Amino acid sequence: MCTCGKVTELANQLDAMQRDFLTKILNLVTVACVTMSDA
Repeated sequence: MCTCGKVTELANQLDAMQRDFLTKILNLVTVACVTMSDA
């Protein structure tokens, strides 16, 4: 099962500086998540 939702939940709890950094990673994770779901 995909954990994208949990990662997003975690990101929402971080401060702005960390969130900006994680947003870039989150985008990559989401793409990978969607790709695996479609496979």
